[in-house]
Amino acid sequence: MKNKGVFYALGAGISWGVSLGIFARYMTAFGFTAMQISAVRTTISAITFILLALFTDRGAFKLNIKDSWIFLCSGFISVTLFCWCYFTATQNCSLAVAGILQYTAPIWVVVLSAIVFKERITKVKGWAMIVAIGGSVLVSGITEGIGNVSAYGLIAGVLSGIVYGLYTIFTRFAVPKYRAMTINVYTFIVASVSSLLMAGPVKTVKAVCTPEVLPVAVIGGIMCAAVPYYLYNKGMETLDNGKASILATIEPVLAVMVSVFIFKEPLSLAAFIGIVMILGAVLTIALYKEKPAAVENQIQ
Repeated sequence: MKNKGVFYALGAGISWGVSLGIFARYMTAFGFTAMQISAVRTTISAITFILLALFTDRGAFKLNIKDSWIFLCSGFISVTLFCWCYFTATQNCSLAVAGILQYTAPIWVVVLSAIVFKERITKVKGWAMIVAIGGSVLVSGITEGIGNVSAYGLIAGVLSGIVYGLYTIFTRFAVPKYRAMTINVYTFIVASVSSLLMAGPVKTVKAVCTPEVLPVAVIGGIMCAAVPYYLYNKGMETLDNGKASILATIEPVLAVMVSVFIFKEPLSLAAFIGIVMILGAVLTIALYKEKPAAVENQIQ
C-alpha cells in the first residue's frame, strides 16, 4: 500500500530533522569531533540492528555474497563518505552552503533513477523537486550571505549531495531481494567499521564509555540513524526513489523547528517561506496519485 510508504518516508525525514541537530549539539559539547560523532551514530545503529535481528528476525542475516557490493557501497559511500564530504564542506564554507549542497540530493536521485531504473520524471515530481530544493535554499539562510567559499569546499559539498542521494540508488538494488532489516544490518556494519577506522576506534570508544556520554550516545544514535534509516528503507518498498527522496526533505523543516523552539534561535522570514515551500512540495508528492504512462505528464 503506497500510503504506508509515504508515512514511512515522512517519518524518516521527521526523525532525522528532530534528533540529528540535538544529538550533534550534545556530542560536540562533550568534545567529540565531527567524524567521531558519525562513528558513534553508525556504531550504535549497527549494534541496534544486529540485536533486533538476533531476537526478532534471524533470517535478516541471510545474504547472497554476490550482493555484498550493494552494502559495501551503501555503507561506505553513502553513509561514511557522505559524512566525510559534508564535514569537509562545513570546514571550508558556511554551514548554509554545505547544507544546501547536501540537499541537492533529490535532484541526483530523480535524475539517476530515470537513467538507471527508468523511473518517469513527471511534471508533478519535477516541480515538487524544484520547489523543495528552493525551500531548502531559503531555510539554509544562504540568501543572507554565503561567507568565504573555497573551490575545495564547493566540490566536497556537491559530492556530499551526490553520495547522500546514492544511498537511495544503491539500496534500490537490494529492496526487491532483501527486507529492510537486512539492508540496515549490513549497511551499518560497513558504515560502523569504516567510520571508526577514520575517527580512531580506541579514542572514540573510550570517550563514549562514560556515565555522562553513554546514555546520550545510545539514545541519540538510535533516534538519528537507526530509526530514520529503517523507516526510509521501509518506505522504499512501496515508493519510487524520487518520491521517497523528496518526502524526506521535510528534514530541514523539523531541524528549523528544533532550533527555534528548543535552542531559541530566531526564525527569519526567508526561512519561514522556505518551510512553506518544502511542506507544499511534500504534501503534493504525498497526495499525488501518478497516472500510468501519460505522456503529457512527463518532462521531455
